[in-house]
Amino acid sequence: GSRKPRISRLAMRLFAAFAASCFAVGTERLRPDGSYPNRGDKPVHFTFAPTSLVQGTELDGFRIRVWDNTGEVVKESGDLAGSPEHWAALEPGRYLWGVQWWTQDGETSPWKTSEVVVSPSQGFWDG
Repeated sequence: GSRKPRISRLAMRLFAAFAASCFAVGTERLRPDGSYPNRGDKPVHFTFAPTSLVQGTELDGFRIRVWDNTGEVVKESGDLAGSPEHWAALEPGRYLWGVQWWTQDGETSPWKTSEVVVSPSQGFWDG
């Protein structure tokens, strides 16, 4: 069988840091950010703030991906438009999630990533 290529978290973060220095558009304030667990009985609310060095730049669309601890994509939003937010149900665990967005002029941001923790049902995360 064929194996899907996997990307390590470190490689993704290094690439994202390098790429961010090469683009006029970027992303800030990713939530969730791994600092608190999300309840497993509710969809996770993903939000971000698009940024640009060019005044008047507008968000035209975006996509969100969620990776498990092996680097496998477990959720993918597809192309979305509108407000920079998305909800997705996730099983309890620790994940890396990322967002990429594009402008009305077709300029695309680099992927920006953050962590998300989902606790079992209404319990608390213990690891």
